[in-house]
Amino acid sequence: MKFIESLKVTFKEMNRSIQRFPLTVLFMLIVMVLNALMIENTILDFTRLLFTFLIGASLSLVGQMIYERFYMVKQTVTIRYGILAASIALTIAYFFMIGPQVEFNLAISTKSIVTLFALMVAFIWVPSIDNAAIAFHQSFLSTFKAFFVTALYSSVLALGVSAIYSATDYLLVDLNSTLLSHLLNIILCLFAPLYFLSQTPEFPTENIQVSDTMKQHLRVPRFFEVLLSYIVIPLVTVYTLILVAYILLNIGTEFWSDNLLEPLMVSYAVIGMIVLILSFNIDNRWTILFRQIFPKVLIPMAIFQTVASIIKINEMGLTHGRYFVILFGVFATIVGLIYSFMKLKFHGSIALVLLILSLLSIMPPIDAFTVSKHSQLKLFEQKLKENNLLVENELRPNQDVPIGERIIITNVASYVYNMGYQNELAFLPEDYNLYTDFNPTFGFNLTYSQTDIQQLEGQYFYLNREELVFELGEADTMIIQMLNYTENQPVDETLDDLIFSVNNENYQLERILDGQYYTLTVRNEFGEPLIESSLEELFDEVLGELSILEYSEVKSLSVEDATFTVENEQVSLELLVLSLQRTDTFNSIEMMVLINIK
Repeated sequence: MKFIESLKVTFKEMNRSIQRFPLTVLFMLIVMVLNALMIENTILDFTRLLFTFLIGASLSLVGQMIYERFYMVKQTVTIRYGILAASIALTIAYFFMIGPQVEFNLAISTKSIVTLFALMVAFIWVPSIDNAAIAFHQSFLSTFKAFFVTALYSSVLALGVSAIYSATDYLLVDLNSTLLSHLLNIILCLFAPLYFLSQTPEFPTENIQVSDTMKQHLRVPRFFEVLLSYIVIPLVTVYTLILVAYILLNIGTEFWSDNLLEPLMVSYAVIGMIVLILSFNIDNRWTILFRQIFPKVLIPMAIFQTVASIIKINEMGLTHGRYFVILFGVFATIVGLIYSFMKLKFHGSIALVLLILSLLSIMPPIDAFTVSKHSQLKLFEQKLKENNLLVENELRPNQDVPIGERIIITNVASYVYNMGYQNELAFLPEDYNLYTDFNPTFGFNLTYSQTDIQQLEGQYFYLNREELVFELGEADTMIIQMLNYTENQPVDETLDDLIFSVNNENYQLERILDGQYYTLTVRNEFGEPLIESSLEELFDEVLGELSILEYSEVKSLSVEDATFTVENEQVSLELLVLSLQRTDTFNSIEMMVLINIK
C-alpha cells in the first residue's frame, strides 16, 4: 500500500509540474516527437530544431523561476503570461539566429551547449537572489539532489524496459527493432524532465515561512553527509596535495608549457567547487575545515593554470578550447576570492559571474570561435613567412623547416582545416585537402610530435577513389591482397598459397618474400609456374628510384597510374594499387590482383 500511495504522490507531483511548467513540458514533448521521427527515418536531421526547443525549454524554466521568486506573491498572472511570451520570442530568435544549417558545425553546437549550461546556472541561482530565506548553496543542493534522483530512477527504468524488451524479443515474439529506441526516447525526453520538475520545489521568499516540505527538499541525507564528509573531501584533499607537489617540483622546468596541467586543473577545480558549494549544507569538523582552506588554495592554483595557458598561446596561438580553459581559470580564481573573503549572502554572485563569462564566450566579436579564428589564421601566416614557405603571398615548399616549427605549422594547419577556415586564406590552393595536399604544398609531412619525424619520413601513395571506375575486362579471378615487410621483425617468407579455379582447373597464387619485397607467382595444378611478378618493380615504378631521405610525399594516384599489367601467352596479371607506402625499414601494399587465364 505504501508503494501505491508513493506512486500516486509521484504522479500527482508530475501532473502539478505540467501546470507549473507548461511551456517546458510542451517543448520537451516536441523534442520527443522529433527524436521519434528520426528513429523511424534515419535520413532526417532535426538538429537545429532539437537545439531550438531545448533552449526554449530551458528559457521557460528560468522564466517560471523568475516569476515564482519575484511576482507569484503578488498573483500577477499577466506577468506570468508575459514571461511565457518572452520565452517563446527568444526561442524563435534563437532559431533564426543560428541560421539555416542542416548539420550543426562545432561552433554552433558549442555555443548552444554553453547557452544551455548558462540557463541551468540561472535556474539554480534565481531562487536565491536577494532572498534571506534561501541561500545559493541550498538552491544548489536541491537541484543537485533532484538531478541525481532523476538520473537514478530514469536509469533503473531504462534498464528494466531494455531487459523486458530483450526477453520478449528473444523468448516470445520478434519485436520491431526501433521499439526499444522509442521507449528509451520517452523515458529520456518526457519521464526524466517531468520527474526532475516534480522534485523542484516552489522556493519560499522572504515573506513566506519555510514549510516542512521545503525543509525536506533542503535536508541532507545521512548517506550523502557521510559520503561527502568522510570520502569525497579527503579524496579532494589528497588530490590537492598531489597537484601542489607537482607545481612546486616542476615550476622551474617545462611546467609553463606542459599541456598536462590544463585537464588536471580543470577537472580538479570543477569537482572542488561542486564539493565546496555542497559542503555549506553540512556543519561538521571536516566540512568547516574544507570551507576554510579550499578556496584559498584554489586561488593560486587557478592563477597558475591560467598563466600557463596564456603562455601557451604565444607558442601555439589561441584555440577555442584554450579560450574556454582560460575563461574557466578566471572564473575559478573569482570563486576562490568570493568564498575566501565575502560573506555567505554574497556567494550566489558566482552564478552571476559565470553567466557573464558564458555570455562573453558566445557573443561576437569576442566569442571563443571568432577570437581563436583570428589568432590561428594570423599565426599560420606568420609561421609560413618566418620559415620562407610564404613569399610575396605565394607558397613555396621548403624541406629545411626545423622540427619544432614543423610541429607548430602542422597543429595550426590542422586546426584551420578542421574548423573550415582554409577558404579564407587566399594563398592556399583551391579544394585544399590537409591529408593529401599538405606535403606537396609545404614540402614536409604532417608532424604532430618529435616521434612523428621518423615515422613520417617515407613515401605514401593512395588510390583516388572519389572517381573510381575500373574495368574488370576478361579477368577470371579477383583477389584482394595486403602485403608488408618490416625490418628486424619476424615475417613469414612464404605465405600459404591462394587456391582458385578457372574452367574446372585449379590454380594457385604463390607469395614469396624475396629480400624486402614479395614476388607473386601463378602456378597450375601441377605446380608449374605460369607467370611471376616482383613487387619491387611495382614499387620502383610508382615511387621512383630516389631514396627515402631525398623524397617524401603523400600523393593520390589515378586509376591509370595505379594499374600495372604483366602478361605472357598463358596468363595476364593485372594489379590495381589501393595504397602503397615505403620507408627505410618498412614497406606495405594493398592491391587488387586480377588474373586472366588465357
